Amino acid sequence: LEHYSPDCVSTIRVATTAMKSLLSTEGGADNLTTYFNLCSPLNASKEFDVYALFNNVASSLASAVQYNTPITAAKDSIASACNRLTNSSFGDTPLDRYSNMMRIILGSTSCLMVDMESVLLQYQNTSWDSKVVISGSRQWMYQTCTQLGYYQTSKSGLQPFGEGMFPMEYKLYMCEGIFGEKFNKHLLEAGVSHTNMMYGALRPRVSNVVFIHGTVDPWNYLGVRESPDLGVHTVIIQGNAGHL
Repeated sequence: LEHYSPDCVSTIRVATTAMKSLLSTEGGADNLTTYFNLCSPLNASKEFDVYALFNNVASSLASAVQYNTPITAAKDSIASACNRLTNSSFGDTPLDRYSNMMRIILGSTSCLMVDMESVLLQYQNTSWDSKVVISGSRQWMYQTCTQLGYYQTSKSGLQPFGEGMFPMEYKLYMCEGIFGEKFNKHLLEAGVSHTNMMYGALRPRVSNVVFIHGTVDPWNYLGVRESPDLGVHTVIIQGNAGHL
């Protein structure tokens, strides 16, 4: 986002600051419920519900980066997201534009679920016709909790989405809440170590393979970026996302 438009990042930072301010004002949680079309009223006293709100809003922009296309009109692109965030015709304030962008990405009929009790119940549903199973979200969650990690957190103060507003504790809370208490930090760390050992980490023992990455794709640093051996090649595509 910074490479595309510094103003875009500044808008996000200002909007995030406004969101945090509303959390501590009377009626602020209700305003955030309206701004982001939440499925149920936000309870600002529930820490993990607040984490879910900030995480889900940030994830909407993560999607725009991950699935970026060169077609400006596409709703899932960096250009379209940043154009909305920096164009006053989409809202008078940065928070107005931020929430409007979120609504466009979600779709007119979708609400944003941040009530963690409801979220966990949804992910605990193992029936084949459940939404999270059909979409693969529950399966992906299990992989991240047991094998991969891959979590995006707000630990760094250099990002615009609110320092500490969706920490690692939130991700681990999801793992334990969905799958059980044993799905904790220790299980995750052991699982990630086993995955790296099994697949060779950044030096997999393979041949006749081409690894392709896009510089825009934030996941590219998890892959092989330098050719470690003969018969293994890497291609880095400037300005491209990795999920096409």
